[in-house]
Amino acid sequence: MKAIGKKAATKSACYAKALAKGFNPDSTCLAKAEVKFSQTFAKTEAKYGVLCLTSGDASQLEADLDGWIGDSAIALNGDCGNGVIQGNEQCDDGNLISADGCTNVCTITIGFNCTGEPSVCTTTCGDGIPAGSETCDDGDTTGGDGCSATCQVEAGYVCCGAPSVCSVCGNGLVETCEGCDDGANVDGDGCSSVCSVDPGYVCTGEPSTCSTVCGDGIQAGSEQCDDGNTDNGDGCSSTCTLE
Repeated sequence: MKAIGKKAATKSACYAKALAKGFNPDSTCLAKAEVKFSQTFAKTEAKYGVLCLTSGDASQLEADLDGWIGDSAIALNGDCGNGVIQGNEQCDDGNLISADGCTNVCTITIGFNCTGEPSVCTTTCGDGIPAGSETCDDGDTTGGDGCSATCQVEAGYVCCGAPSVCSVCGNGLVETCEGCDDGANVDGDGCSSVCSVDPGYVCTGEPSTCSTVCGDGIQAGSEQCDDGNTDNGDGCSSTCTLE
């Protein structure tokens, strides 16, 4: 019973994680369950020997347990994933992947429309909800405002939020979701071409002025090294130059 309990607990945990994420059970996780059962069962038979009510029946017990766990996983998942919309299902695209518009519990992901059996799910550009391959959605299908008619961020803009709010990157003003704006759309100066602060820099002001931070462990800009401190005598000086 101890061996059965260990395997049941371990294998059930594998299935629980898989169902929650919408994937098949991880083979490595299941293999660990098999090892735990075999080791515990062998130790028990070796320790108690003739005192055991039965012996040599590990394979049959494993088969019975595997069948029960598998049936339980299917029952918990219901009919979701069979491509047929049943009961309270909003969609069923024939799989248990959540990122495709129809979740692993057969509900429609916000920003998607699903039709048919098996369900085919598509995003709706202009509904104000960035989803799927959309990089923005400002609630309309008008181009030239930062978010194109096909819901893609237009060159020179930065968009964020739902509905998306877009601003011009490179005008020297830090707007909406920009981390910086130095008035240029170039990389390598601390403020990137999409107005985000590069690793190892700190940017302030409008237009943004960016400088490296010696001692943060990130070698950037003109730093020759950065060992995470500003101590001298350890190969990398207090000004992040090689000693």
